[in-house]
Amino acid sequence: MLFRSVAPAGAGFVSWGGDGAVRFWDTDGGAFDGGWPTSNGSDLIGVTLAGPGFVSWDENGAVRFWDAEGRVLPDRGHPKAHAGDVWGVLQAGSGFVSWGGDGGVWFWDAEGRVLPDRGHPKAHTGDVWGVLQAGSGFVSWGGDGGVWFWDAEGRVLPDRGHIRAHNGSVRGLLPIGFGLISWGGDGAVRVWDVEGELSPDRGHPKAHDGGVVGVAPAGCGFVSWGRDGAIWFWDAEGERLPDRGHPKAHDGDVRGVLQAGSGFVSWDENGEVRFWDEEGRVLPDRGHLKAHDGDVRGVLQAGSGFVSWGGGSGVW
Repeated sequence: MLFRSVAPAGAGFVSWGGDGAVRFWDTDGGAFDGGWPTSNGSDLIGVTLAGPGFVSWDENGAVRFWDAEGRVLPDRGHPKAHAGDVWGVLQAGSGFVSWGGDGGVWFWDAEGRVLPDRGHPKAHTGDVWGVLQAGSGFVSWGGDGGVWFWDAEGRVLPDRGHIRAHNGSVRGLLPIGFGLISWGGDGAVRVWDVEGELSPDRGHPKAHDGGVVGVAPAGCGFVSWGRDGAIWFWDAEGERLPDRGHPKAHDGDVRGVLQAGSGFVSWDENGEVRFWDEEGRVLPDRGHLKAHDGDVRGVLQAGSGFVSWGGGSGVW
Protein backbone atom coordinates (compact mmCIF):
# COMPACT_ATOMS: atom_id res chain seq x y z
CA MET A 1 0.00 0.00 0.00
CA LEU A 2 1.57 3.29 -1.10
CA PHE A 3 2.32 5.98 1.50
CA ARG A 4 2.49 9.25 -0.40
CA SER A 5 3.50 12.17 1.79
CA VAL A 6 3.21 14.34 4.91
CA ALA A 7 2.66 18.11 5.11
CA PRO A 8 2.32 20.69 7.92
CA ALA A 9 -1.24 21.20 9.13
CA GLY A 10 -1.77 23.90 11.75
CA ALA A 11 0.11 22.83 14.88
CA GLY A 12 0.50 19.27 13.57
CA PHE A 13 0.69 17.30 10.34
CA VAL A 14 -1.48 15.66 7.71
CA SER A 15 -0.58 12.41 5.90
CA TRP A 16 -2.12 10.66 2.91
CA GLY A 17 -1.58 7.51 0.91
CA GLY A 18 -2.56 4.97 -1.69
CA ASP A 19 -5.35 3.59 0.50
CA GLY A 20 -7.26 6.87 0.07
CA ALA A 21 -6.88 7.77 3.76
CA VAL A 22 -6.20 11.26 5.09
CA ARG A 23 -4.97 11.32 8.69
CA PHE A 24 -4.20 14.25 10.97
CA TRP A 25 -1.48 14.12 13.63
CA ASP A 26 -0.46 16.27 16.60
CA THR A 27 3.13 17.44 17.18
CA ASP A 28 3.86 14.34 19.28
CA GLY A 29 2.98 12.03 16.40
CA GLY A 30 -0.39 10.96 17.80
CA ALA A 31 -3.36 10.68 15.41
CA PHE A 32 -6.39 12.77 16.40
CA ASP A 33 -10.04 12.95 15.44
CA GLY A 34 -10.73 13.99 11.89
CA GLY A 35 -9.50 12.73 8.56
CA TRP A 36 -10.86 10.18 6.16
CA PRO A 37 -10.16 6.46 6.71
CA THR A 38 -10.79 5.56 3.08
CA SER A 39 -11.88 7.23 -0.15
CA ASN A 40 -13.65 4.36 -1.92
CA GLY A 41 -10.25 2.76 -2.48
CA SER A 42 -8.98 5.76 -4.44
CA ASP A 43 -5.28 6.53 -4.52
CA LEU A 44 -5.04 9.96 -2.88
CA ILE A 45 -2.56 12.03 -4.88
CA GLY A 46 -2.22 15.25 -2.87
CA VAL A 47 -3.29 17.47 0.03
CA THR A 48 -2.52 21.17 0.50
CA LEU A 49 -3.57 24.04 2.75
CA ALA A 50 -6.68 25.98 1.70
CA GLY A 51 -7.34 28.94 3.97
CA PRO A 52 -7.93 27.63 7.50
CA GLY A 53 -8.58 24.13 6.13
CA PHE A 54 -7.34 21.84 3.35
CA VAL A 55 -8.06 20.59 -0.14
CA SER A 56 -7.32 17.04 -1.36
CA TRP A 57 -7.43 15.34 -4.78
CA ASP A 58 -7.33 11.75 -6.03
CA GLU A 59 -7.01 9.37 -8.99
CA ASN A 60 -10.77 9.19 -9.57
CA GLY A 61 -11.26 12.89 -10.31
CA ALA A 62 -12.42 14.01 -6.86
CA VAL A 63 -11.48 17.35 -5.29
CA ARG A 64 -12.53 17.62 -1.63
CA PHE A 65 -12.40 20.53 0.80
CA TRP A 66 -11.84 20.11 4.55
CA ASP A 67 -12.31 22.38 7.57
CA ALA A 68 -9.53 23.12 10.08
CA GLU A 69 -10.70 20.19 12.25
CA GLY A 70 -10.12 17.66 9.48
CA ARG A 71 -13.77 17.17 8.45
CA VAL A 72 -14.88 16.98 4.82
CA LEU A 73 -17.15 19.85 3.74
CA PRO A 74 -19.85 18.00 1.73
CA ASP A 75 -21.16 21.13 -0.01
CA ARG A 76 -17.76 22.01 -1.48
CA GLY A 77 -15.53 20.37 -4.06
CA HIS A 78 -16.78 17.73 -6.49
CA PRO A 79 -16.51 13.90 -6.66
CA LYS A 80 -15.90 14.11 -10.42
CA ALA A 81 -14.11 17.42 -10.95
CA HIS A 82 -11.96 15.66 -13.57
CA ALA A 83 -12.48 12.54 -15.66
CA GLY A 84 -9.53 10.62 -14.26
CA ASP A 85 -6.48 11.55 -12.19
CA VAL A 86 -6.34 15.01 -10.65
CA TRP A 87 -2.64 15.92 -10.82
CA GLY A 88 -2.71 19.10 -8.77
CA VAL A 89 -4.54 21.98 -7.08
CA LEU A 90 -3.07 25.46 -6.64
CA GLN A 91 -4.25 28.53 -4.72
CA ALA A 92 -5.24 31.16 -7.31
CA GLY A 93 -6.05 34.52 -5.78
CA SER A 94 -8.97 33.95 -3.41
CA GLY A 95 -9.84 30.66 -5.14
CA PHE A 96 -8.12 27.66 -6.68
CA VAL A 97 -7.17 26.05 -9.98
CA SER A 98 -7.10 22.27 -10.60
CA TRP A 99 -5.72 20.18 -13.47
CA GLY A 100 -5.80 16.53 -14.45
CA GLY A 101 -5.26 13.58 -16.73
CA ASP A 102 -8.34 14.47 -18.77
CA GLY A 103 -6.62 17.58 -20.19
CA GLY A 104 -8.89 19.86 -18.17
CA VAL A 105 -8.00 23.01 -16.23
CA TRP A 106 -10.71 24.28 -13.87
CA PHE A 107 -10.97 27.38 -11.72
CA TRP A 108 -12.76 27.36 -8.34
CA ASP A 109 -14.07 30.14 -6.09
CA ALA A 110 -13.09 30.54 -2.42
CA GLU A 111 -16.09 28.41 -1.40
CA GLY A 112 -14.88 25.39 -3.36
CA ARG A 113 -17.28 25.68 -6.31
CA VAL A 114 -16.21 25.24 -9.94
CA LEU A 115 -16.56 28.41 -12.03
CA PRO A 116 -18.12 27.01 -15.25
CA ASP A 117 -17.23 30.06 -17.37
CA ARG A 118 -13.51 29.76 -16.56
CA GLY A 119 -10.95 27.14 -17.45
CA HIS A 120 -11.43 24.53 -20.17
CA PRO A 121 -12.33 20.79 -20.22
CA LYS A 122 -9.71 20.18 -22.94
CA ALA A 123 -7.04 22.77 -22.31
CA HIS A 124 -4.50 20.13 -23.42
CA THR A 125 -4.97 17.04 -25.59
CA GLY A 126 -3.28 14.84 -22.96
CA ASP A 127 -2.44 15.00 -19.27
CA VAL A 128 -1.95 18.47 -17.82
CA TRP A 129 1.24 18.11 -15.76
CA GLY A 130 1.24 21.49 -14.08
CA VAL A 131 -0.13 25.00 -13.63
CA LEU A 132 1.87 27.94 -12.29
CA GLN A 133 1.16 31.58 -11.47
CA ALA A 134 2.71 33.76 -14.20
CA GLY A 135 2.42 37.51 -13.68
CA SER A 136 -1.25 38.37 -13.18
CA GLY A 137 -2.35 35.12 -14.84
CA PHE A 138 -1.26 31.49 -15.18
CA VAL A 139 0.66 29.10 -17.42
CA SER A 140 -0.13 25.41 -17.98
CA TRP A 141 1.87 22.60 -19.60
CA GLY A 142 1.15 19.02 -20.55
CA GLY A 143 1.95 15.69 -22.11
CA ASP A 144 0.95 17.01 -25.52
CA GLY A 145 3.98 19.33 -25.64
CA GLY A 146 1.81 22.43 -25.26
CA VAL A 147 2.42 25.48 -23.09
CA TRP A 148 -0.56 27.80 -22.67
CA PHE A 149 -0.88 31.16 -20.95
CA TRP A 150 -4.09 32.22 -19.17
CA ASP A 151 -5.37 35.60 -17.98
CA ALA A 152 -6.43 36.29 -14.39
CA GLU A 153 -10.04 35.37 -15.30
CA GLY A 154 -9.10 31.83 -16.34
CA ARG A 155 -9.25 32.34 -20.13
CA VAL A 156 -6.61 30.98 -22.51
CA LEU A 157 -4.66 33.69 -24.34
CA PRO A 158 -4.58 32.26 -27.91
CA ASP A 159 -1.76 34.54 -29.08
CA ARG A 160 0.60 33.36 -26.34
CA GLY A 161 2.23 30.03 -25.63
CA HIS A 162 2.51 27.28 -28.23
CA ILE A 163 0.59 24.11 -29.09
CA ARG A 164 3.93 22.29 -29.64
CA ALA A 165 6.43 24.05 -27.43
CA HIS A 166 8.21 20.71 -27.05
CA ASN A 167 8.28 17.62 -29.24
CA GLY A 168 6.83 15.40 -26.52
CA SER A 169 5.86 15.87 -22.91
CA VAL A 170 6.70 19.15 -21.15
CA ARG A 171 8.28 18.08 -17.86
CA GLY A 172 8.20 21.42 -16.05
CA LEU A 173 8.38 25.22 -16.00
CA LEU A 174 10.45 27.51 -13.80
CA PRO A 175 9.92 31.27 -13.31
CA ILE A 176 13.19 33.16 -13.64
CA GLY A 177 14.05 36.88 -13.73
CA PHE A 178 13.45 37.47 -17.44
CA GLY A 179 10.48 35.10 -17.84
CA LEU A 180 10.12 31.31 -17.77
CA ILE A 181 12.17 28.22 -18.56
CA SER A 182 10.44 25.09 -19.91
CA TRP A 183 12.00 21.65 -20.39
CA GLY A 184 10.87 18.37 -21.83
CA GLY A 185 11.35 14.76 -22.77
CA ASP A 186 12.70 15.92 -26.13
CA GLY A 187 15.87 17.19 -24.40
CA ALA A 188 15.08 20.85 -25.09
CA VAL A 189 15.43 23.78 -22.71
CA ARG A 190 13.30 26.68 -23.95
CA VAL A 191 13.11 30.29 -22.77
CA TRP A 192 9.94 32.42 -22.68
CA ASP A 193 9.59 36.14 -22.03
CA VAL A 194 7.09 37.60 -19.56
CA GLU A 195 4.54 38.05 -22.36
CA GLY A 196 4.47 34.33 -23.18
CA GLU A 197 6.58 34.64 -26.34
CA LEU A 198 9.11 31.90 -27.09
CA SER A 199 12.67 33.24 -27.49
CA PRO A 200 14.12 31.10 -30.33
CA ASP A 201 17.70 32.37 -29.83
CA ARG A 202 17.81 31.30 -26.18
CA GLY A 203 17.94 27.88 -24.56
CA HIS A 204 18.81 24.83 -26.66
CA PRO A 205 16.73 22.29 -28.66
CA LYS A 206 19.03 19.43 -27.56
CA ALA A 207 20.39 20.47 -24.18
CA HIS A 208 20.26 16.83 -22.98
CA ASP A 209 20.16 13.56 -24.90
CA GLY A 210 17.26 11.38 -23.75
CA GLY A 211 15.33 14.13 -21.99
CA VAL A 212 15.72 16.88 -19.39
CA VAL A 213 14.95 15.64 -15.87
CA GLY A 214 14.96 19.00 -14.07
CA VAL A 215 15.92 22.67 -13.93
CA ALA A 216 16.61 24.79 -10.82
CA PRO A 217 17.79 28.34 -10.07
CA ALA A 218 21.58 28.74 -9.79
CA GLY A 219 22.89 32.17 -8.87
CA CYS A 220 21.72 34.65 -11.52
CA GLY A 221 20.94 31.84 -13.96
CA PHE A 222 19.90 28.21 -13.70
CA VAL A 223 21.19 24.63 -13.82
CA SER A 224 19.75 21.72 -15.83
CA TRP A 225 20.26 17.96 -15.55
CA GLY A 226 19.22 15.03 -17.66
CA ARG A 227 19.00 11.34 -18.43
CA ASP A 228 22.32 11.54 -20.31
CA GLY A 229 24.25 12.13 -17.06
CA ALA A 230 25.00 15.75 -17.98
CA ILE A 231 24.72 18.80 -15.74
CA TRP A 232 24.81 22.20 -17.46
CA PHE A 233 24.90 25.73 -16.06
CA TRP A 234 23.18 28.62 -17.86
CA ASP A 235 23.38 32.41 -17.52
CA ALA A 236 20.47 34.76 -16.88
CA GLU A 237 19.91 35.18 -20.64
CA GLY A 238 19.40 31.46 -21.25
CA GLU A 239 22.88 30.87 -22.74
CA ARG A 240 24.71 27.69 -21.73
CA LEU A 241 28.06 28.32 -20.01
CA PRO A 242 30.52 26.01 -21.82
CA ASP A 243 33.18 26.13 -19.07
CA ARG A 244 30.78 24.97 -16.34
CA GLY A 245 29.06 21.67 -15.74
CA HIS A 246 30.00 18.41 -17.46
CA PRO A 247 28.54 16.22 -20.25
CA LYS A 248 29.18 13.14 -18.09
CA ALA A 249 28.76 14.47 -14.57
CA HIS A 250 27.15 11.13 -13.66
CA ASP A 251 27.16 7.68 -15.20
CA GLY A 252 23.40 7.43 -15.75
CA ASP A 253 20.27 9.47 -15.03
CA VAL A 254 20.86 12.51 -12.84
CA ARG A 255 17.99 12.53 -10.32
CA GLY A 256 18.50 15.98 -8.82
CA VAL A 257 20.69 19.04 -8.18
CA LEU A 258 20.49 21.24 -5.07
CA GLN A 259 22.18 24.48 -4.01
CA ALA A 260 24.70 23.63 -1.28
CA GLY A 261 26.11 26.77 0.32
CA SER A 262 27.96 28.61 -2.44
CA GLY A 263 28.10 25.43 -4.55
CA PHE A 264 25.84 22.48 -5.43
CA VAL A 265 25.22 18.81 -4.74
CA SER A 266 23.97 16.31 -7.36
CA TRP A 267 22.82 12.68 -7.20
CA ASP A 268 21.94 9.89 -9.59
CA GLU A 269 20.28 6.52 -10.22
CA ASN A 270 23.44 4.57 -9.37
CA GLY A 271 23.88 5.69 -5.76
CA GLU A 272 26.40 8.47 -6.42
CA VAL A 273 26.40 11.86 -4.64
CA ARG A 274 28.73 14.58 -5.98
CA PHE A 275 29.59 18.10 -4.77
CA TRP A 276 30.35 21.11 -6.99
CA ASP A 277 31.94 24.53 -6.35
CA GLU A 278 30.26 27.84 -7.23
CA GLU A 279 32.00 27.81 -10.63
CA GLY A 280 30.25 24.59 -11.65
CA ARG A 281 33.31 22.33 -11.20
CA VAL A 282 33.18 18.92 -9.51
CA LEU A 283 35.00 18.68 -6.15
CA PRO A 284 36.73 15.27 -6.50
CA ASP A 285 37.52 14.91 -2.78
CA ARG A 286 33.86 15.22 -1.72
CA GLY A 287 30.78 13.07 -2.19
CA HIS A 288 30.83 9.30 -2.80
CA LEU A 289 30.58 7.02 -5.84
CA LYS A 290 28.40 4.57 -3.87
CA ALA A 291 26.68 6.62 -1.22
CA HIS A 292 23.65 4.34 -1.64
CA ASP A 293 23.01 0.85 -2.95
CA GLY A 294 20.64 1.82 -5.75
CA ASP A 295 19.14 5.11 -6.83
CA VAL A 296 19.46 8.18 -4.62
CA ARG A 297 15.94 9.54 -4.05
CA GLY A 298 16.88 12.87 -2.50
CA VAL A 299 19.37 15.12 -0.68
CA LEU A 300 18.36 17.76 1.86
CA GLN A 301 20.25 20.44 3.78
CA ALA A 302 20.42 19.51 7.48
CA GLY A 303 21.98 22.19 9.68
CA SER A 304 25.51 22.79 8.39
CA GLY A 305 25.52 19.47 6.50
CA PHE A 306 23.25 17.27 4.38
CA VAL A 307 21.15 14.13 4.60
CA SER A 308 20.63 11.74 1.66
CA TRP A 309 18.30 8.76 1.20
CA GLY A 310 17.90 6.08 -1.44
CA GLY A 311 15.65 3.45 -2.93
CA GLY A 312 17.94 0.63 -1.83
CA SER A 313 18.70 1.20 1.82
CA GLY A 314 20.14 3.71 4.24
CA VAL A 315 19.91 7.36 5.20
CA TRP A 316 23.20 9.24 5.45
